[in-house]
Order: sequence, then C-alpha cells, then structure tokens
Amino acid sequence: MDHKNSFCKASNILEINHHAQMFHDWELSYNQISTGQFKSALDTLNFNNIDVYREYFSTSIFQQGAAKRHCLNIGLYVKNKTPIIWQGRNLQHNEIIAIMGSEELMLITPEDSVCLGLSIPLSFFEGDTKEKLCAGFKIQKQIEWAVYPKIETFIHTLLAHPMLVATERTRTQIQYDLIELMIQSIDHQPEKMAVSTKKATCVVNTVIEYTKSHCDQLLAISDLCMLTNTSRRTLQSCFEKMTGMSPALFLKYLRLNNVRKELSQMTENCSIGGVATHFGFWHLSQFAYDYKRLFLESPSDTLKSNMR
Repeated sequence: MDHKNSFCKASNILEINHHAQMFHDWELSYNQISTGQFKSALDTLNFNNIDVYREYFSTSIFQQGAAKRHCLNIGLYVKNKTPIIWQGRNLQHNEIIAIMGSEELMLITPEDSVCLGLSIPLSFFEGDTKEKLCAGFKIQKQIEWAVYPKIETFIHTLLAHPMLVATERTRTQIQYDLIELMIQSIDHQPEKMAVSTKKATCVVNTVIEYTKSHCDQLLAISDLCMLTNTSRRTLQSCFEKMTGMSPALFLKYLRLNNVRKELSQMTENCSIGGVATHFGFWHLSQFAYDYKRLFLESPSDTLKSNMR
C-alpha cells in the first residue's frame, strides 16, 4: 500500500504469509489458530499517503506486531459473529480500534471476520489534535456510536468506487472530509470559548467574503483558521455564535448553494455529478440526499425546471 494513488483487489488468498506481505509498511505476523482451510481477501486503496483497506479471514487469526509508523491507524470490525479480542479484552459492538504508529498490536479475530481500516499520516493533523494523538488518546463510547457508521460508509464507498480519487480535486476534498471526521472523534467535546459579537462577526464575514471570491477553491478548516488568524476552537465558537452551526456545516451549505446556482444557469443537459464534484461533493448519493433535504427538490429537478 505504499504506491501513490493505487488500488488493489485480491481475493481467494490461500497463504497467510501472502496476505501479511501486502501490508508493506506494517510489522505484523499472522498465525492461524482455528481449524479449516485458510482463505482471505484484501482490498486496498492508497491516495495522498492515506491507506484504506478491507480484509476478510475465513479462519481465526492471531495478529501481533507494530502498526504503520507515523500514522493514526483506525480499525473497525463488521458482521463478526463472535467477539474480537483486542489487547486482552473483548471488543464491543461498534467499538473503534485506534492505534498510533509503532504501538504494539495484539489481536485475535474470529472466523469469517471482516475488518475495515484507515492509516492516516500524523503530519495531516496539527495543534491540540496532534498533541492528543501523540499523547495517546482514546475514542470514548459516546462518540463511537456516532462516528462508527460514518467511517464504515466512508471506507465502503471509496473501495466500491476507487476512481473517486482519480483527480486531484476529489482526492483533496476526500482528504479534508476524512481529517474532519477524525477530528470529530478526537476533539468530540471542545471547550466553549467566549467571543465578542464584534470578533465573531468579523471572522464569519471574512470567511464568507473569501469563499465568494474563491468559490472554485476547496477549503479545509485549517485554511479558514489561517485566513482568520484564529484557532480551530475560536473559529468554531465564532460560527456557532453567529450562524448557530459549525464552520464545516456552514461551508457545506454554501457549496450546496453554489451547485444550485450552477444548475439554475445551465441551458443544456449537463453532468450533475460533474458540477457536484467541482464543488467538492465526491460522495454523490450523500450529496443528493443533502441537496434534497436543503432545497426540497432533487438536483435533477432543479436542472429540469431551468431547462423548461
């Protein structure tokens, strides 16, 4: 998984060592510990130095070693019928494994187990978030139930549609979305900061004006922090004070409005997916859901109304 922007789909792997060798940057040993013929499958996608994978084992496996170095490594198990034993304890339903690079790993997976995973370079994180990661954080129960299905959908979507990372624009937006999802898991209860109305107004106006003049530019929350010379926490407080929502949600609404304006100006049939992707919406089914929820009509309805 160390090749830039690569996708690999391997099924019917019959040698356990062949499976282990596909994780080039991990220091893992695999041993079969239940009777039966070993069979596995492994789908991997790499883009922007992020690894996304899904692995299946027909037999129970004992895994030991070190995770990928200099990365936050996330794992979650789906459809397991018997418990997964992680570091000496049984994993609960919807529990997320989070392990830092080079940290010792000891895991027993049951028969017919499916694991979804992510490896994200630490260099993608900054400030308080990076400090928490380096100090060894624990995803708490109340956030796992909210984040688990989002990570599961994220991984399944990318592996089902690897061409989503074919362009630099979609790779960039997917990376931004993934980092925000991870930060939700890590900084799930940010401390509220008192900000004046004057400062909050200035910060929000600065963001709005910048996005108006740079509507084709994809922006991460870290970009907005640099633009407004604020911390992530201050930015959050300013937007919640003035708009009642997070900056990420507010930006998504702005991008949805940009898509609507674009579709409303089209004079001939166009690719709705192309317009959506241009404004950073790579998960098209989620885009369609969000669009209809906001405007009470589908993107195709908007386009048809304009054509009429």
